[in-house]
Amino acid sequence: MSLAYAYNRSLAHMNDSFARRLMIETELDDLMSTVDQLSIDQQAFLSTGDGRFQDGIYASAVNLDRQLDGLNAAMARSAAQRAPLAALSAAIKQVMDSVAESYDVRDARGSAAALAFFDANEAVISKVKSQATELRTEIARDFSDQNARASNGLLAAIFFGAPAGVRFGRSGTGRDALRMAR
Repeated sequence: MSLAYAYNRSLAHMNDSFARRLMIETELDDLMSTVDQLSIDQQAFLSTGDGRFQDGIYASAVNLDRQLDGLNAAMARSAAQRAPLAALSAAIKQVMDSVAESYDVRDARGSAAALAFFDANEAVISKVKSQATELRTEIARDFSDQNARASNGLLAAIFFGAPAGVRFGRSGTGRDALRMAR
């Protein structure tokens, strides 16, 4: 009975860990796509002045806030991933500051100067992607470490938690049977 419990608990932990990792990676993919869309819409707005692109910029800003909130909630239990998440959040703030400053440049010097300013700050968008990739790497490392511990716990429960006299392998042959005794 305790062997089955340990097995089920280990599988449930691994399943939860996998689902959390998948959710976080999906959110990171969405975040990178949103940053790309924000950049495209901002460049289009600065080039054309068309208000439809400004609607896309606003939607991207709202999505980025929602995605950061989702990542914060999903990683609330993981202290190891706090630093990369904080760096990602700071990089997104820099992108939003660059968008806001490009409006100020547009108002003061025109659309061409604003577009040049925003293009010159394209490095902040690359920084967001770099931070997201770093966070993904941390998540993968954390996931593999957790699953290794869970697998080791499962193996320990199977091999060392089994009652004395339990045989693994083919029964009836002494050399092929693995006898576990405490």
